Amino acid sequence: MKIVYFVFIVTLLFSFSNCSNKNNSKLNNKPREYKVFEGDFICLTGSSYFIDYASSSNYQIPTEGEYYNLEREFLSFNFEGPTKVYLKAEGYLEEREGREKNTTETFFIVTKIILFDTNRASSLL
Repeated sequence: MKIVYFVFIVTLLFSFSNCSNKNNSKLNNKPREYKVFEGDFICLTGSSYFIDYASSSNYQIPTEGEYYNLEREFLSFNFEGPTKVYLKAEGYLEEREGREKNTTETFFIVTKIILFDTNRASSLL
């Protein structure tokens, strides 16, 4: 019977140790400010970025919202080599946990594609 209690307590301890008390909720509780952004969209293997003209900031674009439509549009042009394309889109910026411990990164979540202009594309090379 003692073994059963011991196993039960150890199981509970492992269960509670996996519960994290990170402050992600503090990062994501801000009201979303949707606005129109203009800049360059860059799609590289495994990640996509947006360079905002207004702030000259680089933002990673997560795989949510209109990301897949944006990626599909970009890839349909079969650009030779790494290319940046003009993008006008509605969306919002969101602070999320960074890749490194105790850091945050700002992501651009695209909610609506307004203009994707391949006439204003240029090579990154």
